[in-house]
Amino acid sequence: MQNIEEKIAELRLTEAVQKDFFGSSGKLSIISKVFGSEIIQDSFANNSISFIYDDIEDEKVQEFDINHTSTVIGYHFDGLRMGIPMEIIQKEYDNSLKVLWQGRTVYEEIDGELISFNPLNEWERNIESLYKKAELKVERDREKNKDYIKEQMQKEEDKEIKRIREKWGIL
Repeated sequence: MQNIEEKIAELRLTEAVQKDFFGSSGKLSIISKVFGSEIIQDSFANNSISFIYDDIEDEKVQEFDINHTSTVIGYHFDGLRMGIPMEIIQKEYDNSLKVLWQGRTVYEEIDGELISFNPLNEWERNIESLYKKAELKVERDREKNKDYIKEQMQKEEDKEIKRIREKWGIL
């Protein structure tokens, strides 16, 4: 029985790689990064988060300690806002990726190992559609950034010309 499960796992891994689902550069990962929200971990040097509530009655704005840091530890895509009953959760600290379709886990990988993969046309069609939209969004963002960079370079050049003109009276 163990041998059969190993063969099935191997076939599913091959299928996941062929469909470009597997790995941190696969379609699932790209969708979660492009359309998902960041999962952020706050690190408090000396205090727990409860210190925020210590002086809740005071009318002052609470501030974080200078040693406070926030780190992006993953991404969470919630498809319900697009009318799709799907979630993609990607955690970078343990290199995991999980897809839930209608509340059921249909795909999971952890640290480069495929844990489960239940290929169903209904969720895979949505992945393909979302991936095409993600590619378009990345391309649009790239064009916007290109224009923004050109604009910033022109502003810097204009500032430099103005500085030289004011300093030396030339140009």
